[in-house]
Order: sequence, then structure tokens, then C-alpha cells
Amino acid sequence: MNRRPLIMGIVNITPDSFSGDGRVDPRAALAHAESLLRDGADCLDIGAYSSRPGAPFVDQNTELSRLLPALSLMRRTLSCPLFVDTARPAVARAALDLGIQGINTIEGLSIPAALWDVLADYPTASVIIMHNPLPLLSADQKTEGPCPPSHPPYDYPKGVMTHVRDDLKTVIENSPLPPARILLDPGVGFGKSAADNFALIQGIGALSTLGHPVVLGVSRKSFLGSVVKKEAPERIYAGLAAMLFAAPHVAMIRTHDVGALADGLKVREALAQSKIEPSGFPNITP
Repeated sequence: MNRRPLIMGIVNITPDSFSGDGRVDPRAALAHAESLLRDGADCLDIGAYSSRPGAPFVDQNTELSRLLPALSLMRRTLSCPLFVDTARPAVARAALDLGIQGINTIEGLSIPAALWDVLADYPTASVIIMHNPLPLLSADQKTEGPCPPSHPPYDYPKGVMTHVRDDLKTVIENSPLPPARILLDPGVGFGKSAADNFALIQGIGALSTLGHPVVLGVSRKSFLGSVVKKEAPERIYAGLAAMLFAAPHVAMIRTHDVGALADGLKVREALAQSKIEPSGFPNITP
């Protein structure tokens, strides 16, 4: 049976999203979430702290003050699964207390022990572990200063996918969580060159050998601009091409551009001339 990836729509509750679609007002964030669901999103990823290069530091209280009003409103209004994008244990706990389905953290190689402890307290919650060799946000000791002006590429002498797979395997083996609760994201755009990012997408099927659902996030990212020479809001079609290329090999695609991806997947299904069922995996039901 063919499978189509689930579509995770992105809701940025921040004024400085790199994609230009941030909404701080809770009702505006809810309206955007509802629009993404109408366009075909299966679940939503909600974040209140921009990790774009050069983004200003946001303290924990500010992150919570942005996130919780909107998240509470969404939990009362929406029936879809919700994930929260954060690296902070206290923020994760506050979100999980509201009954969300999981946490998406960009700090897969440097997840603090306190965050693992929080996740262990919520036995039905999932976590998306993203490969990122650059510890950016989880250090609670940090009190000021922006994110680095760029996400500098690391060197991957064995090939980027080999390093990503091996690094994520180590995180999984050291995790206190049951394997069924873990999803993996190769971390396109974080600590990788444009060539590395294209290599990850080309070889994305290799990550499934770890036995966990794979989540891919590529929409509007800067490596696409290296080819099409366009700014983030104009990279929709470039991102769609990458997402459709990877679609047969991933369980979920995280995107700003839900409608474009949903249409593309429908055409892919028509071309396959057979019903393509949505992917399914644990802990993704409302």
C-alpha cells in the first residue's frame, strides 16, 4: 500500500519569523491555524521563538506569554494534533499540561536532561528529534544576544547522511523514552551547507533504517535560494519540488505552504493511479 506523508502546518507566534508569516495575536494565530487545516494540514507545529539566523534572544517568560494564550485557544477550538516547537523544559511542560500531542525540538544533539525528564512525565507525548550540531536555544544560562547570524556548516567526512543517521542513532540509544514515542528530523538547514541539504533530501530514505518515522522540514529555507535566487516568501515552488521528491520516503512533512503541498500530493496520488493512504504512527491522534 502506498503511503502519503502527513502534513504538519507551521504556526509561528512570533513577530520575526524568517518566512514572514508570524502572528503574535492569539486570535490571528488561531485564524492562521484554521486556514492551514482547511488547506489540508493533518496536524500543526506551533512555535513562539524564532531560530532564524540573527534572530534576537527571547527569554522564557516572553516565549510563554506568546505561546500559551494562542495554544490554549487552539486546544479549545481545534481537534487536530498539536506539537509545540521549543527547546525549553518549562515551556514544554506548560504546553504538555494543556494536552498537546508532542514536542518538536531543534536541539536533537544537545537536548538537556531536564527536557527528557519533562517528556518522561507525559507517557503519551511524542518528540521530534532534529539533527542539529549547533546548540542554539536550550542553554537556560543564556540571557541576551541574538542567534548566530548564520547556521555555519559542519564538516561531514563520512558523508552528511551517514553522520546524521549515526548521530540520531546515538541520541535514540541514550534517550529514556520508549522508541515508539520518537520521530526523527534530519535537520535540513542546521549546520549543513546547501550541498549537504540537497544530499540529505536525495538520500532521505536511508534515515528510515533507524526504524522511526521521519519528519522533513524544507519549506522556504535558504538552501533553496541558492538555486532559485529568491527570498523566503518566494520559495514556495522550490520547496514544493523538494517536498514531493522526498514524499515517498517520509512520514510527515512540516511546511508553511500547506495548500501547495496538499495539491501536489493529490496529483502524485492521481499519477500513481491508486489510492495513497495517509501515513500513520503512534501518538498522532487528537
